[in-house]
This record gives sequence, structure tokens and C-alpha cells, in this order.
Amino acid sequence: MKQLACILALVLVLSLLCGCRAAVNADAPTDAEPQSDTAPVAPGDADPAPSSETPTEPETEIDTTPEPIEPEVRERALDKDELTAFWLNFADAGSWYNRALTSEYARPEYVDLFQLFYNGIDGVDNTLSESERAFLEAEWGDGAFETSIFRLPADEMDKILRSYFGVALSDTYGYGLEQMTYFADEDCYYISHGDTNALQALIHSGVEREDGSVVLYYSPNGLQENAQATPDWMVTFQPAKDGYTIYANARANP
Repeated sequence: MKQLACILALVLVLSLLCGCRAAVNADAPTDAEPQSDTAPVAPGDADPAPSSETPTEPETEIDTTPEPIEPEVRERALDKDELTAFWLNFADAGSWYNRALTSEYARPEYVDLFQLFYNGIDGVDNTLSESERAFLEAEWGDGAFETSIFRLPADEMDKILRSYFGVALSDTYGYGLEQMTYFADEDCYYISHGDTNALQALIHSGVEREDGSVVLYYSPNGLQENAQATPDWMVTFQPAKDGYTIYANARANP
């Protein structure tokens, strides 16, 4: 009997052990899911989904600043009668309009006074006083009186410049005066020579501008209309109280 009781107790212990093992296995987790070989991706690091739109080049900025507009110079061509009237001022080689063509200048102040007064001043007595002769002989030496001598009183030069150029002698830059001889006692300039710088101008055409100024296109020393096809020079006149004053003489094709 004792042996049977031991066997029963052993069977009971084994039954209890089996029950405990089953309970433990029921609480254990199931087989783990297979892990991916790819490392986990943090939010925001994933590549963006491809866009269906085609990328475009940035537009080039267009400069809409307007170009500056040059003011239009309005001109009226002079007719035949007007050109003839102006021509009369140049026909006489001794006129101051004609003499105004003997040098190049952009304004009256720049006129070459030596060339302008080269042939003297009409109405001025060129007879030298004793003091003038003594002065010029000392200045020029032997042969001082072998050629013609022109007296150019400063006040007479001033009158010419005011009347035809609209400026006083003191307003000019004095170009050409260094080629004259000045005698302070007489306030007079002197030139000595035996030739002339007179020219014969051929006027090709002319225009009147919007401001009233007149431009004449001409060729110097033109004897016939077909002597030169295109003008070399242009002389400009400004309107004045009693007609026009000479403003500039420049090359037509600089």
C-alpha cells in the first residue's frame, strides 16, 4: 500500500509540472516577424514622390526701360530766292560775311582775328604817323615798309565784331592777335603783307532751323556749280535785331 501511495504522489507531481509548463508556453510571444534588411527611415528623409510636371528654366528678366528719345531737329530748306539773297552777302570778297569764312570756329569768340582782319578795315586810314613809323621800324627792322601796312584800331575792330558777330573784341579769346603788332600809344594793331586771303564761296544749299538760325553749306574757291559736287563747309547764322549775326564756321563733314 505504501508503494502505491508513492506512485500516486509521483503521478500527481508530474501532472502539476505539465500544467505549469503549458501555462508558461501560452504566455510566451509567438515567433517574431522577419526583420527587413533595410534600416528604418526617419520621417522627412524619404525621397519625394516623382512629379509629373516637367521642370522649366527660370524666365529671363526683360528690361522695360524706354530708350531715350533724341530731340528732333526740324529744318526747312531755303528756296532759290532765299539762297540768292544770302549769296549776295558772300559775292563781295571784301564783305565781312565773306571774311568770316577764312577760319574755323565753333562760336564767335573763337574766330581767328588775324585771318578776319587780314585785308584791313574799309574806311580806316592806313597812313602812318611819325610815332607809328618809328615804332614799327623798331619792331620789324629793315624792310618794314616794303609791303602794304594795314592799321587796325582796336575800337574799329570792336565795332566790326559787335555788328557782324554779336560779340565785343574783349569777349573773344584773341586768337590771331599774336600775329599782329600792337602799339599801345595808338591802341592799334598792324599787319604787313602783299597778298590776300579772300576766297570765292560756292553755296550749295541752306536750311532754316526751328530756332530761327540759318545754316549754309558751301565750298570755298568754287568757280562753277559743278566744280565740286558736295560742300566742304557750313556757316551758321543766328537771328538778330537787324538780320543775322555770324555764329560759327565749321567743316560740313568732320
